[in-house]
Amino acid sequence: MKGKLYLIPLPVGGADYRDVIPGNVIRITLGLRHFLAEDIRSARRYLRSVSRDFPIDGSIFYKISDIDDDKQLAGYLQPAMEGHDTGLLSEAGMPCILDPGEKIVLKAHSLGIKVVPLTGPSSVFLALAASGLNGENFRVHGYLPVQAPDLKRKISEIENRSMSGEAQVFIETPFRNQRLSGFLLDTCRPGTMLCIAADITMESEEITTKTISEWKKNPPQINKRQVIYILQAGQK
Repeated sequence: MKGKLYLIPLPVGGADYRDVIPGNVIRITLGLRHFLAEDIRSARRYLRSVSRDFPIDGSIFYKISDIDDDKQLAGYLQPAMEGHDTGLLSEAGMPCILDPGEKIVLKAHSLGIKVVPLTGPSSVFLALAASGLNGENFRVHGYLPVQAPDLKRKISEIENRSMSGEAQVFIETPFRNQRLSGFLLDTCRPGTMLCIAADITMESEEITTKTISEWKKNPPQINKRQVIYILQAGQK
């Protein structure tokens, strides 16, 4: 019998796992001995933080990368093909949501391996739920371009797309957040709504939705914070 592929969520932003990860998810995670992880050291560190007695040396870890090679994808899933339940860990939040792993999951489906998503935090969906913007029709972009001309063009493009009522979700590297917020305030129309969701699930969490004109009166101070942005034009 084939093993299962569990999608294991991790705390977002360094939050205490006991506050955001359900007990049954912890129980399943601690019962696994095969793991796929973007960073093996941080995966081991997390497992040890959950249980000091977790048998790290008795477990097998595979470092995943963003690859398309079918043979390598199948190799990641060989333990599951041999009957071993396997866990796919994100660095933070839910695997495969603005995080690597979707190609492994797709390969698992093609091999007939059952994929089991476990309950846990996803900063994208928590931000969207708290934004007041369209949670039924939205598009997730990931990172926007870095170069200024490309960034301005992309911001205008997604703002125009949002005029249909489709919320636009994107992220940025923490040390570039202040720069991106400046581009958003300079580029977008005054009536466009912008949600800035910073440090989700942390003590310093702030989730605020305002028009661009309102943000300009009191620009956000979000340098080096974990932020989800949601943009939507045509709202009042």
